[in-house]
Amino acid sequence: MTNPALHFLRRLVSPDDLGHAVSPEVRRLAAALLAAEAPADGRERIYLSGPMTGLPECNFPAFHAAARTLRAQGHAVVNPAELNPDPGTPWKQCLRVDLRAMLTCNRIALLPGWHASDGAHLELHVAHRVGIAVDHELDLAP
Repeated sequence: MTNPALHFLRRLVSPDDLGHAVSPEVRRLAAALLAAEAPADGRERIYLSGPMTGLPECNFPAFHAAARTLRAQGHAVVNPAELNPDPGTPWKQCLRVDLRAMLTCNRIALLPGWHASDGAHLELHVAHRVGIAVDHELDLAP
């Protein structure tokens, strides 16, 4: 995809931009297209893993902040909060989408509190089994 197309897709999934004005289905499709787009410049693709269930706003603000910081550092990022923007989506359905996207990555970043998340534990287990590198303490300083 061209840079303008990628930029537009990022705007569609961003809650701070156009994302608030489009349907969850459109946001999910845009996020899936972004997740499938391999960085043309050979950058690693980093998948964010961390707690969501039971946290205020499903911890989306922490996921979005981490994605912003890593993208500003030049990384390609797959953010499950962008893949599944509707907090009402069933956990198993979200995890199916997330695991498919994670398998397109070559690195997983564990966010604070990941140890209390069943989903993050499963993502970590799969990452270990398929040889995806794991960052337990990624530098998220802006």
